[in-house]
Amino acid sequence: MLEAQSDRILDLVQSAVKVETEIDTHTEEIGARLDEEFAPAVTGWDEGQPRPDFRTQFKALKAKLGFSREQLSTAEEHTIDLVKQGVELRTERTVIFEGLYEDFSSMRRTVEELYRGKGKGNANVFVIAGIQGPTSQVPTKLLRQVDLAIRHLRQPDLEFPAARFDGTRLEPSQLLQVLEPYSVSMHDVQGALGKVASELNASRKEKNRAMASHKITFKWVARTAESLFELAGEHELAERIRPSARRPGRRAVEVANEGESESASQDGDGQDGDVPASSAPAQDTAESASGDGGSGEPTGESEPTASPAVDTAAEPAPSSSDG
Repeated sequence: MLEAQSDRILDLVQSAVKVETEIDTHTEEIGARLDEEFAPAVTGWDEGQPRPDFRTQFKALKAKLGFSREQLSTAEEHTIDLVKQGVELRTERTVIFEGLYEDFSSMRRTVEELYRGKGKGNANVFVIAGIQGPTSQVPTKLLRQVDLAIRHLRQPDLEFPAARFDGTRLEPSQLLQVLEPYSVSMHDVQGALGKVASELNASRKEKNRAMASHKITFKWVARTAESLFELAGEHELAERIRPSARRPGRRAVEVANEGESESASQDGDGQDGDVPASSAPAQDTAESASGDGGSGEPTGESEPTASPAVDTAAEPAPSSSDG
């Protein structure tokens, strides 16, 4: 799910920051110590041959890891921004849909009341108005019904017959005034949702690539710095930045501490048979095909998944007279 994915990326970012901080803090100290350690080995080198520059190497390692971390954070922020846009567009579509559903349903009922009981010789006014039924509870289908009605109502020679109430006659222009603004708004929001869905799919791919690349960068930067710390005799510092073999992109000490916390939770809080949320296996893969498990994001399909109030059975049911 999106929340779990964001937490996972946050863990990767925090691990990288910790390694960067350790490198930055100890560059001068460890660099000087390595100069002393390597001095006897490079004494016989030709005059003018550059000596190892460990301080510059530490700075380069820190810069490389920091750049990778920033790319990952930027990719994540872009994805979150697109999700936010999708949620806002869904909310906007819900408002438009509810208004359109109510007015289109009322329009059908009005036509039914004005023209029912006129006898078999009367033309079907629903056909004359281009109104299909029953009124759909799905935004794309309802929009299609409305567009067909608008196209029909725009015919210059269209005229409704006299209603069963004397002096009452519907005018196509009156129906158009109600339906056309809804149609324009719905098309706009549907188009925007489709665009966001497409951008979100691309953003997820980019984020996953950035995550995979970052894990590799983290592993080799942390291993290189760990090796240099070990060569300088700083075994405790080396242990603090050692990369985890089990959780790529994380420090081994963090993963070990999390394992101890999970074990303690299972031994204590889990005595009544409850499974701690932290015991669920971590997944470093892309979001599931379900579209982040209910985050409300567009999924990239032709009909983006909408909130339950719009595209599911939880929508407002049509009235009995509208069926």
